[in-house]
Amino acid sequence: MSAIEASDQKLNRRDRSTISSPYLHAAQRRHFLLFDVLPAALTLAAIALLFVHPLGKTDVVLFLVMWLGTGLGLTVGYHRLFSHRAFAAAPAVSVALLILGQWPGADR
Repeated sequence: MSAIEASDQKLNRRDRSTISSPYLHAAQRRHFLLFDVLPAALTLAAIALLFVHPLGKTDVVLFLVMWLGTGLGLTVGYHRLFSHRAFAAAPAVSVALLILGQWPGADR
């Protein structure tokens, strides 16, 4: 068997393992648009909107409070408390950390 025939066999084997489904192709396209193109477009829209409506003190304070709360909920709550059981917490603290980790934007 020559090297060309071996490479042809390898290529044919690779072709058979590739899934070619119109449904999966459409799902990949939707996923790309939803999670890659849309956030980039909305980021550009938000930057353009800053020229029309600049950020105020309330916007900055709300951003910082939600960012800090979400960060604590994810790192302390989900990671340390719920994943590793690194410490014990009162039920109220567990619920508070659970809620903080669920704030909008925490899934990014």
